Amino acid sequence: MNQVEKRNHYRRRVWFQVWKVITEMKNLVNLRVELDITGRTDWSVHEFETLKTVARPVNFRLVLPHNMARSMVGELGGPNIAVLSILDEFY
Repeated sequence: MNQVEKRNHYRRRVWFQVWKVITEMKNLVNLRVELDITGRTDWSVHEFETLKTVARPVNFRLVLPHNMARSMVGELGGPNIAVLSILDEFY
């Protein structure tokens, strides 16, 4: 595995670990996560699949850059997840 692959593997592992920790927070009721990931344009729904397992907070708002949020609407979700554009929060 080359350096880039190692770095990407590490980042992916950390990404999943963070969401696993969030799902284990027993008293979590409200969660708002804003991802400022405008530097990378190749995010796919697949990379957000782990969010479907985040059932712990009653109200989970995932705020994404506008174009990314629009492409994810209807693709991600569960009874507690709302995918919003950063622009949605101001209107």
